[in-house]
Amino acid sequence: MHPSEHIRADRSKVARAKYFQDGMPSIEGVTSHILRSWKRCSDARQDPSRSIGFDIIKRSRVSELAERNRVLIELARGEMERLASVVAGTKLIALLSDEFGTIIDIAGEIANASDRLKLAARRGVDLSEASAGTNAVGTALIERTAVATVAYEHYFDANAALTCIGAPLFGPDGRLAGVLDVSGDHDTTRPDCLELVRTSAQAIENRLVRNMSGVALFSFSPREELLATPWEALLAFDPDGRLVGGNSRARTILAIEACARNVQFEDLFESISFAEAALDRGASGRLRTLRSVSGLRVMGQFETSSSKPSAKQRRPGSSGQHPLDKDGMSKYDTAMSLFRVVAGDRRTAQAVERVQRGLQRGLPVLLAGETGSGKELVARVLHCLSARSDGPFVPVNCGALPESLIEAELFGYADGAFTGARRGGAPGKFELANGGTLFLDEIGDMPMSSQAKLLRVLQERSVTRLADSRERPIDIALISATHHNLIELIAKGLFREDLYYRINGLGATLPPLRERSNILELAQFHLEKQGGIEGRFELSDASRDLLVRHPWPGNLRQLGNVIASATAIVDRGRLIEPEHFPEEFIAQNALRSGPPVSAMAQQSLLQEAEMDIIEKTIKECGGNVSAAARLLKLSRSTIYNKWKRN
Repeated sequence: MHPSEHIRADRSKVARAKYFQDGMPSIEGVTSHILRSWKRCSDARQDPSRSIGFDIIKRSRVSELAERNRVLIELARGEMERLASVVAGTKLIALLSDEFGTIIDIAGEIANASDRLKLAARRGVDLSEASAGTNAVGTALIERTAVATVAYEHYFDANAALTCIGAPLFGPDGRLAGVLDVSGDHDTTRPDCLELVRTSAQAIENRLVRNMSGVALFSFSPREELLATPWEALLAFDPDGRLVGGNSRARTILAIEACARNVQFEDLFESISFAEAALDRGASGRLRTLRSVSGLRVMGQFETSSSKPSAKQRRPGSSGQHPLDKDGMSKYDTAMSLFRVVAGDRRTAQAVERVQRGLQRGLPVLLAGETGSGKELVARVLHCLSARSDGPFVPVNCGALPESLIEAELFGYADGAFTGARRGGAPGKFELANGGTLFLDEIGDMPMSSQAKLLRVLQERSVTRLADSRERPIDIALISATHHNLIELIAKGLFREDLYYRINGLGATLPPLRERSNILELAQFHLEKQGGIEGRFELSDASRDLLVRHPWPGNLRQLGNVIASATAIVDRGRLIEPEHFPEEFIAQNALRSGPPVSAMAQQSLLQEAEMDIIEKTIKECGGNVSAAARLLKLSRSTIYNKWKRN
């Protein structure tokens, strides 16, 4: 994980002066990737003060490059558009280069960018180190790893006003295929998004492997929870069990060299033949536990790649690549889209940046904020941006667990610990989060008796299951959250003071939605999620005004519900007007914007808003009351009764 932009910019400015003016060959303040790149450029006798114009290669070659990289462009396009929409609030655009550093595709809005960025972000521009000096595209190609180049870390002075983050793309044969990059004007408030770019690059690599035809695909991982995510390992075998492709994740885990020849399935895994393992193809969800020849235990399964999917056919999150969670979102969708939640508002971004640095240093983090203000979403983003992002993220709602079960849920239990206990016992959330992040939501609602045991576990960094004497060491990052004022609870004797200081290594309070500057951007995200690929929804000016002025007592959760309700009523392609919003939303706005009114007047406003919604829904349904009732989730008799009263 890297420091935020303004910290890196300050450090790199000092480091740059030491390197170029004082001639110091080894300095602090920049990463080893940047330092090596500076040396390469210096050795090539490039003048850092010279002007560079980001010249485009010959026009005829631009078309030639597009055709030669047609498959890569097609398969990367969906991921680039997703990435561009996620980072739009941070004023970044997405770029795709070929294996030599020439830009071959662009996604995102560049109209408001600086002239410098507009020059660089054009198809056909050469961003190799030889042409553009130290930059994320050219340096990632040489270093063969993800690179962020912030402000003065660029070799040429002329590029110090830019920031770029790039991750290399490797083809199924293990050779470099290009670089996925996000670039923008330098912004001191922008959170680190290196992990987002790295994850998007991994997803593109997976599509390149899945695009192979006539192969048996084997997905595996040492961690089962990473299967069917961008971070799963993928291998492709021909009908004889010979390795013909794979993603970089698989090559790293199994130490497979690029372009390796005559490697069989049996050369990679012990005690099982290709024919035996491949018998599971078609058995949906069937996993095998295998051991690699190096002794690593992995979970894996075979699937069939029967055709060459296009970017349109395999849009992000489809075809099982990203499994849906209980909210209908994939793990990847959640990690990527929620970056938009924290990056588009300055106060929220500052809060995340603050605790992100604490989490990086091993401090426990405490998030405070109103119910629905996005504490779990921020916790997920913190996990995705951390060095533990490959590990599990385990959320626990302490307020939803019965007091009698909370200790078994958190700490696990041994065989026979209580009536109804699972045979053989079960691990608790602490063990399940080992190597990753444990998120204790609503910790202020935890019973005092459980607080004492939680404190001991956090102090000793080990857990003992109920009815067991064995201590199990744990290695977790801890994020806690509450909507309570814990200091007040401590004063009332409802929360332990020593536990408070144990969980609050570094804290931050998230602003409520009504105080955020990116309400419309968040609304747009929910509209895109509801619209899918079949059609888009748009807000009228009046609707946008209502959303900005609304008090949002339910915060982010309420916003999602309001947008979902409106899109359920309006036809695709039509503008969402105020009358399409739920009646309680309209009533809340009316009560807030108008003069003080009596309880009777308030009730009248609610009834009028309610009837407006009912009448318009019936009209939308062509007069069919039953259909309108289904949309509004009301019974027909309720609708008729409301009609009679009005």
